[in-house]
Amino acid sequence: MSEPKKTIHLRIVDWWDSDTQENFDNDFFVKLLRKKYDVIYSDAPDFIFFSVFGQEHLKYDCARIFFTGENVRADFNVADYSMDFDFLDFGDRHLRLPLPFLHFSEDMELAQSKHIWASQSLESRSKFCGFMAANPAKHSPRNMFFDKLCRYKKVDSGGKWKNNIGKPVGDRFGDFAASKREWLKGYKFNLCFENSSYPGYLTEKLFQAFSAGCIPIYWGDTSLRCDSSRDTKGGDFLESLDSKDTLDSSTIDFSAPPPMSFDNRINQALPVISPSLIEYKINPKSFINAHDFATWDDLIEEIRRIDNDDEAYLAMLKEPVFLDDFDAVRFYEKRLERFFDYIFLQTPALAFRRGASSYQDTKSDILAMKLGRAFLRANTKFPRWIRFYIKAKKVLKEFGLK
Repeated sequence: MSEPKKTIHLRIVDWWDSDTQENFDNDFFVKLLRKKYDVIYSDAPDFIFFSVFGQEHLKYDCARIFFTGENVRADFNVADYSMDFDFLDFGDRHLRLPLPFLHFSEDMELAQSKHIWASQSLESRSKFCGFMAANPAKHSPRNMFFDKLCRYKKVDSGGKWKNNIGKPVGDRFGDFAASKREWLKGYKFNLCFENSSYPGYLTEKLFQAFSAGCIPIYWGDTSLRCDSSRDTKGGDFLESLDSKDTLDSSTIDFSAPPPMSFDNRINQALPVISPSLIEYKINPKSFINAHDFATWDDLIEEIRRIDNDDEAYLAMLKEPVFLDDFDAVRFYEKRLERFFDYIFLQTPALAFRRGASSYQDTKSDILAMKLGRAFLRANTKFPRWIRFYIKAKKVLKEFGLK
């Protein structure tokens, strides 16, 4: 007779979905946990999952597990554990979990085999380049580059932003990945810039291009240029701190253009990441990486070259996405299961990791007091709930919580 499953009292707050029993039962993490644990949607949880869409998590004095698909850093004074994009070694408190590898598993499976089948559909790719975006993304050069690339050939925009094909493709609240993939099958290239750039910040965009059989034109994750064949100008950062070599401006890479400049320069600086933290290597021959080029003009010249050279285009299509036969879905499934076991096999009391100090208590007390004052002193020109919201946002921003 098998042993009964361990019971976990859990809640999910500040998520992209509203906090309901139905959404809880359909959540990816809950489904995964229920393979091994008896997971209960609870008003008095021992653990919570939370993300970036609110401050509800501050009400729960239990073990807090942070997850984000956004380009933000975890606050380990608030979270006991974090799952995010960062290359970080923080004991049992952190797991690097790029969003696409589990939440877009169908796209990942197709992407990992695209070098086998993509070239077979070449004749159906009569159109130049597809682009999909829902908003202008002020921290990304994708709007500027979309306009620049359109001066070479028209780029079809199938999203809400800059739409030029009549109406947006698919339903963003339905099976959007499938409709996007089907639409992209008619294109040679997919312009797939992230909404911002940071080492390790790699969303589904690159792999959705691969899964549709397109050649991605990519900008965003600067860590994709870090591999064994390149000089990373740092290697293991801790080793560099212990080195006897003298540091000066010639030994540190300061070549990146200023953030948000988006002039003709492209950030080619290689981030300093310890080699032991790099789990996979994406094949640089399988896509067009904007960060390999010094200027946007140079990038367009490379796109023009491949667009007009069928042999070069076909050779790129036949390149596998990952080096070393890396299976992203299986790798991160196993890592996530083990990470959860480290958390949930403990008692709730032992699962706490965030610090307990007078500073933390004082910070929480001051925050609560200021939120109360914000409500009492709100400007009388607006309805009460709007006045409180405006004041509360200022207080939360002051404490780095918004």
